[in-house]
Amino acid sequence: METEIIQFDKDCKVDEVLNKSNLTKESYQIYFKQTLPTDISYVFKKLNPKNITSFTYAQEGTISKKGGLKDDKLMEVSSFLKNLNLTYLELEMCNNFVTDIGIGAFCESITQSTNLKKFKIAGGRNQLKDKGAFYLSQAISKFTQLEWLDFCADMNDIGDIGMENVMNSISQCSQLKYLRLCLRVNRISDQGAIAIGNGIKNLKQLETCLVLVQNLDIGDQGTEGIMKGLIECPNLSSLILNLSSNQIGNNGIAAIGKYLPYLQSLTSLNLILDSCEFEGEGVKKLSHGLGQLNNLSLLFMNILGNSLDRETILQLSQDVSKLNKLLEFHLQIEFNPNFTHLFKKVQEGCQYLQKLEVKNTEQIDDNSDFLEILYQHCNTKKLEIIKQQCLKKYFADLMTYNPQHIFIDLFLQ
Repeated sequence: METEIIQFDKDCKVDEVLNKSNLTKESYQIYFKQTLPTDISYVFKKLNPKNITSFTYAQEGTISKKGGLKDDKLMEVSSFLKNLNLTYLELEMCNNFVTDIGIGAFCESITQSTNLKKFKIAGGRNQLKDKGAFYLSQAISKFTQLEWLDFCADMNDIGDIGMENVMNSISQCSQLKYLRLCLRVNRISDQGAIAIGNGIKNLKQLETCLVLVQNLDIGDQGTEGIMKGLIECPNLSSLILNLSSNQIGNNGIAAIGKYLPYLQSLTSLNLILDSCEFEGEGVKKLSHGLGQLNNLSLLFMNILGNSLDRETILQLSQDVSKLNKLLEFHLQIEFNPNFTHLFKKVQEGCQYLQKLEVKNTEQIDDNSDFLEILYQHCNTKKLEIIKQQCLKKYFADLMTYNPQHIFIDLFLQ
């Protein structure tokens, strides 16, 4: 089937866009960016709704300024979707004023698209609560043919009950191959995290999974609940798990290590675990699990802000060195002279390693003993080594006011 892509940007002349488009094709992919509902209404009068297979509406604010999308405008946009049977649907409305009422109208309008394959909802930094999550869950339950889902509702007011509803519906999408959950800064605790795991465990076709649940109230039980769900996905090859700034201690990190060996299909793993509450004891158990991922080619770890001793670093280096298919290893960790042992162990074991990246939180003199030992332990002709220094300076995220590190990359020749 031939498809025509038609994009309407802010302040565009609708007739000019339509005149440049080939309206004789069998289907249309329509993209509206910062467009007025009156323009959308005009477009729908010109096109046959039966031929519209893809619909994107983008009305996002910026980091420093809210957008102008409110419930009434979203309801007006939603009214055009009721008679469509889409295969792709995307709503980008981050940093606006949408409440449960507006998202409810949107969800009601899209339930006819039972053949939907891809669905993206970017609803971060609005005013959504559990009721809004319930409306979204009702819509998702209709999309049993979904293969790709991006569900972003970070920085709202969604709690555990809302997550249970959403994940119950997602669990019915048995054809799902790609899932992204972005839920940071909500009211989600262990109960909601366990619901995430319970929903994921039914997704037997899942290949790529991103669980971004930082800055919540998740502890050891919730962490284990997520992992119990992930190990039920036999085709999972790529996993990003962001649990930073939660109440996760040694038992929670140990649970990740306990279940990782069951994920033998993984080739790419990204663990973001900074600013939690674990210590070396938990990292050793995590490390033991990492060392059993025999097919891993990419490993990214962020364990900044956690106290690790020399013994822990050596254990981590020994376990990572067992990953003989590893091509890239990225590590973010507090600076410690024992890094030199880590480099040596990893390179000795990972014979195909092409890139080693280290980020730390201390200034290092380019002529220090650290770098001299680094050169001795690493064959720089074979291995690209990146030293990344962190300036002792912070900037405030305009939305959350959480300090973040600023990193500068220095490539060593």
